[in-house]
Amino acid sequence: MRVIEMGNLPEQEVICEDCHSTLAYTKPDVISQVDEYMGELHDHTFIKCPVCGSKIILTVDCVSMKE
Repeated sequence: MRVIEMGNLPEQEVICEDCHSTLAYTKPDVISQVDEYMGELHDHTFIKCPVCGSKIILTVDCVSMKE
């Protein structure tokens, strides 16, 4: 994963809401996790911002969180 300035790279892009960096990521950068809440399993995918270290949620229960 890397910080980019131009928006014309083939990777998927997302903007970090904490530091406002534009990030490009590929499938190997995405982390999948399953958590249990009140007896139900919920899966989510995320990446970590290399600039500020915040967790950027991409999907929750297969529903995209990107605009």
